[in-house]
Amino acid sequence: MNNKHFTVKEYLKDSGLIPAQNIIVHSSFKKTISAFPKINPGEIINTIKDIITHSDSIIFSTFTYCFKKSTDDCETFDQANSKRKVGLLSETF
Repeated sequence: MNNKHFTVKEYLKDSGLIPAQNIIVHSSFKKTISAFPKINPGEIINTIKDIITHSDSIIFSTFTYCFKKSTDDCETFDQANSKRKVGLLSETF
């Protein structure tokens, strides 16, 4: 990823992101800021929203990696409060 010629919006569009899509986002924020050092997670999410429009879907992974084990040493998953462990973009979204 090289930001010398692209804004984030231009990069996403050049990568094939267009309106009327349902997308699944799996991204490393650490890699993203290496190419776009001044961006924050909210700006990335809002840029994606601007491109695909409000009538389509953005899907982020929300795994906690806390799967039921035979020893019951796993916290109970709470959709509203369990911290996602797949990255800052997912947690921000």
